[in-house]
Amino acid sequence: NSADQLSDISFKKTQQNLEDEEKEEQINSLINCIRKLDKKCQEILFEYLREKEGASQKELSKRLSIPTGTVASRFQRCLIKLSKIVKKLSEFNKKWLGENNEIWWPNTY
Repeated sequence: NSADQLSDISFKKTQQNLEDEEKEEQINSLINCIRKLDKKCQEILFEYLREKEGASQKELSKRLSIPTGTVASRFQRCLIKLSKIVKKLSEFNKKWLGENNEIWWPNTY
């Protein structure tokens, strides 16, 4: 029945829109959390996020004009700071923290 097919399509689009809205809300929450960090952490995390899959240590080192070792240690230190901020936000916890109560981060090195 074509009415059922249209209903299915409409439901799938509505479901996708809700998922997209939720994803956008999560991204905005993450951005707001990063903005609470010091300038060096903001710089490295936002620079990392410029790439869809995340920038490599080497790329970050080149873009930020700092040694690769500094990139690695600063990135990890900033993720720890970020996770402390995120853990304070209960609604954010439900969406972003994994089973081990660790912050989800795409392709961490």
